[in-house]
Amino acid sequence: MSLLSPFFLVGLALLAGPIIAHLIRRATKDRIEFSAIRFLKPSKPRLDRRSRVQHPLLLLLRCLIVAALALAFARPYWTQTTPPAATDIQPRIVIALLDRSASMQPAERWADATTRVEAIVDALEPSDLFSLIAFDARTEILLTGEHWQRALPAERPGIVSALLSDQSPTWSTTHLDNAIAIALESVRELNESIGGSASSELIIVSDLTASTRVAGLAGLDWPANTEVKFDTVTTAADPDQITLQWLGWGTDLGAGAPARVRLIGTAGASPRSVSLQLVDASNDTAWAPPVETIMPSSGIQLVSIPVSGDAPAALRITLADSPDSLGQSLNLVRHLDREIQFKIWSDAPSSDLSSPGFYLENAVTGWRDPATIADDPSQPEAPALHVITSPVSPAEISTINSRLEAGAFVILLANSPELAVQAATLAGESNWRATTASRSNPLLFGEIDFGHPLFASFADPRFSDFTRIRFASPTSLTLPNDTRTQVIARFDNGEPAVLETVVERGRLIVWATGWGPRETPWVLSTKFVPWLQAVAVRAAGGTIPIAVTELGDVSRLNLPAESTVTALRDPDTAIDQLTQPGIYQVVAPETRARLIALNVPASETNPEPLAWDTFEALGVPLGNTLAVAESVDVPTGDLPESAIVSESRQRAWRWFVLLAIALLLLEGLVALLINRRAAAVPVPATP
Repeated sequence: MSLLSPFFLVGLALLAGPIIAHLIRRATKDRIEFSAIRFLKPSKPRLDRRSRVQHPLLLLLRCLIVAALALAFARPYWTQTTPPAATDIQPRIVIALLDRSASMQPAERWADATTRVEAIVDALEPSDLFSLIAFDARTEILLTGEHWQRALPAERPGIVSALLSDQSPTWSTTHLDNAIAIALESVRELNESIGGSASSELIIVSDLTASTRVAGLAGLDWPANTEVKFDTVTTAADPDQITLQWLGWGTDLGAGAPARVRLIGTAGASPRSVSLQLVDASNDTAWAPPVETIMPSSGIQLVSIPVSGDAPAALRITLADSPDSLGQSLNLVRHLDREIQFKIWSDAPSSDLSSPGFYLENAVTGWRDPATIADDPSQPEAPALHVITSPVSPAEISTINSRLEAGAFVILLANSPELAVQAATLAGESNWRATTASRSNPLLFGEIDFGHPLFASFADPRFSDFTRIRFASPTSLTLPNDTRTQVIARFDNGEPAVLETVVERGRLIVWATGWGPRETPWVLSTKFVPWLQAVAVRAAGGTIPIAVTELGDVSRLNLPAESTVTALRDPDTAIDQLTQPGIYQVVAPETRARLIALNVPASETNPEPLAWDTFEALGVPLGNTLAVAESVDVPTGDLPESAIVSESRQRAWRWFVLLAIALLLLEGLVALLINRRAAAVPVPATP
């Protein structure tokens, strides 16, 4: 017997604990005094040199429990040997796993992989069972063992060739662990179908780059007589190969946000000059002069490429010497500044410190997303934010209503019954009743719906305190029973404070109070500007959507269900699925068109190979390794099996754990019997 983790045997030192505990002679618990000797002087007890063990059976059980647990953690196994191959032909289960991830996109690499699969099929015996699995981020069984058995031996190579001709590399990531888990399920099913346990081989045909996901291999239950072999696709090693990885847009310093790129090359290569070209993706023409940088011997370089403010929205960064190679170009979409038309409807000048207009104009100064511009009535479809602080004329009500129906957001401060009536008119309702009365005590917010977009930014308990905001003279609003208006916040007396209603494509937000400093400190609080900007962002179409991402993260784009996607270079053809890198235009109902850029997953452009000992550390029963020696001495006779493989197959530690549990139960039973026997001994009465 051998141990995989012998250092856990240090735990056997804990055997001293129960032994010492049983050697200690405990003093008598029950003392009985006799009248005849009560006047005698007590004598000192004499020590016995020999210490007898109390309850030896109980001591033995406790020592065995400690020993069994120590051996379980040490992971014992019995060394086995693998006998040489028998001369008679035995049926085998052979499963080929073909990598079709983005790293296999080079034509010569994919051709080499399919040739290797065909060579595996040619080497099979007629009695062998074969299955073909293709994998990337998704695993697909192309040919099952049952279909292989039903086919005639002469037809089998042609079937595999036809399946391979229908396959092509995707632009997805490499999830080898999922593919091996599904292959092991196929091995078990084939073993059940033949009523035995045939030897099985999993042959992985892949370039096995460092980005291959193998974490899921830990803890897999490997069937008996199963081994994994690697048929690594050969690649032409290029010490000067460089790949690009997108890091995001930098900070805008007035000349446009620079594009931040990481260059990854081969570590240890000689430093050399690299040229990066910024290209207009709509017509593939150079937009700016090339950016020169030096690739250091460390193999990593960070570059910021200036992008002027007048650059096109769709761009591409390429390496000037090889722009079409895998990972040597990046598709980009600029985050264009969004503008929102802003207008204040007030009869007080903006310089009046008692007017809400003064605080509104100062609150929107310097906004960048969205940037506020003057209201332009000639563009009714443009995003707009209107704030009504004073009663307006019927003609102005008609203008505001048309902008509201076109998608604008209107904030109305109903600090008078007249403004409350105009709010009801814009909402398309009637029977809104409003009264104003002087109040001895100002009101507070009593109830706020922090789940609504108007106050969602304050949902965190750190920011949800509105107790400092008081309202000196709010308007008492009463809504009809059939109203479509939603109450978002109420005063502490239960009356509506903030309301919102949908009007066609726009939103009407009503505050039952004014915003003047004499009416409320709301415009002076730290919550006012964030609240107002959140409303403006909603009016502009929501937060800025993701514009540049990888193909594996398409779900993060959150495309509307009814959106239409077309390629930038082919806007007349709709695309069902985003499966290739490029720049696309997305048009959704009632929203403006936007561009998105998809790139090859950065993990698939890593040229570093995967270390072969990674699989051994995960307990994979290897039939060969990734390292290929020039000459190998073939041993004769039985071959020693790997310690990790032997222990993973036997798993003797489970039996030691079960033994420890059984001994623990037996120890408890013995201790119970000993206690009952001691309790049953009669104690003589005291005279």
